[in-house]
Amino acid sequence: MQEIYTLINTFRNQYKKMLMKNYLIKKNADFARLKSIATIIFSSMLFLFLFGCDEDDDDSRVETLVIASKLVLTGTNPQTEILVEVMECVIENSTKKFNISQGDIIGFEYEEGYEYRIKVLITPIKNPPMDGPVESFTLIEVLSKEKVE
Repeated sequence: MQEIYTLINTFRNQYKKMLMKNYLIKKNADFARLKSIATIIFSSMLFLFLFGCDEDDDDSRVETLVIASKLVLTGTNPQTEILVEVMECVIENSTKKFNISQGDIIGFEYEEGYEYRIKVLITPIKNPPMDGPVESFTLIEVLSKEKVE
């Protein structure tokens, strides 16, 4: 009888070891699966962080503008049909003229009768309004202000 009892205990212990071994194998397999999923999630987040929102793709540039001493009349205000006075500008070392409304250069106060050389940061506007500007201008510094008569 004692032998049967010992045999049953041995069998039970072997069965427990086998169950524990299978449990550990399953647990390790679950852990490995969880680890691979976490690695994929972390890698995806790292990729998005590094390449998803790249602020360095900013097309902003610094230019020196020459602003004429007199305002020019151009176009009309769509609401009032009245001509609009604007500043006539040229990018330094260029012949391309363009017009900017007074107040469109952030931080710059235009005074008629003076020709200005200013350094500005020109930043493209993402999704600009249909009839609005496609770039914003921010004053960096006034390089010169000369009285013109």
